[in-house]
Amino acid sequence: MFIIKEIRVIGVTRLKVEVETDNIEEFRRECARTYKVKLRQIKFIYEERE
Repeated sequence: MFIIKEIRVIGVTRLKVEVETDNIEEFRRECARTYKVKLRQIKFIYEERE
């Protein structure tokens, strides 16, 4: 389980969030689709929990 604290879309925006997800790569793809950027432009600040 990952708890995402911040989503950084390089060159676009930085979002403070509190999102829990089991599949961080699927979440990254969804962010890239939403902001219409490449996957490498999406970065996360997150904590990993069991």
